[in-house]
Amino acid sequence: MGESLTRAGYTTRPMRPADMDAVMELLMLTSAWDIRYRLREQLRAAAAHDAHLAFVAEREGDLVGAAKLAREPAFPGTASALVSVAPRARGTGIGTALAGLLEEGAGRLRGTGMLTCTLRDDLPEGRAFAEGRGFRVTNHSVGRLYELPAHGERLAGAAARSATLARVSVRAASMEDEARTIMECVSRCMEGAKLPFQEGLDINLDHARRLIPAEAVIMLAESLDGSEPVTCGLTIMTPQGPTDPWYTIFTGVDARYRGRGIAAAVKSAALLYAYRAGADCVVTHNDETNEPILRLNDSLGMKPALGYWGLVRPLRG
Repeated sequence: MGESLTRAGYTTRPMRPADMDAVMELLMLTSAWDIRYRLREQLRAAAAHDAHLAFVAEREGDLVGAAKLAREPAFPGTASALVSVAPRARGTGIGTALAGLLEEGAGRLRGTGMLTCTLRDDLPEGRAFAEGRGFRVTNHSVGRLYELPAHGERLAGAAARSATLARVSVRAASMEDEARTIMECVSRCMEGAKLPFQEGLDINLDHARRLIPAEAVIMLAESLDGSEPVTCGLTIMTPQGPTDPWYTIFTGVDARYRGRGIAAAVKSAALLYAYRAGADCVVTHNDETNEPILRLNDSLGMKPALGYWGLVRPLRG
């Protein structure tokens, strides 16, 4: 696995540090949202031979394929797999060769019982490729996009009304200053929530904290019912450049406070924040069975956008 192998017109080999940016962009071809911040960490670890694997396919000095296998500590016992081939090189056996390298590497990941994969839902050929290698679809998340300039400062009134109706105040917070408060709220919001891949997976919140980038924008809702404010809901967004979509990583409400409109309050506040920060649009994904949040997205005026499939494959013993 540490050597180059030349095949019919291309070479497969382990990723080198100099390949990282090109590999990241190839793997982004499989994703419905911007996962560069996570890929960068995983690929750096792979380059250092630290529990992750990454391979490339090269043709005449041009990188035309990439694959990675990375442990996912936030979901103990899992590793995420991705294979991507540039459109100009598909149908030549490169994907099959890279998948074979991941298959070999997966057998060496001790303590890993399941492989996971997320794949944008406009790539049926990619889904068929994964299913042909033993993966199966466990969930489908639909995308929604909110075009901020179309709503403008009207968002301020909507955010204020939804907070009043939900009997909460909503404020911005950061992981740097309030990581403990934020993660304790996330933990309460996870009760009864549908986890990715729906295979009885546990979530390790200490590691899940690493999935939130340092620059994330967090809107916290605090209940006004008692004498002291209680953090009862939040939404977490990844900011991007002015012309790139901001992405909603997570929206949740403490199980004790559900049904009173808190999700609408934090999402409206987050949209207002993004608009005032100069963002052009916000993208979110939710499981297609999560009817309450899908209704909320529609009521906010969100439009359909690219979604993704979640796939899993148990590792053979």
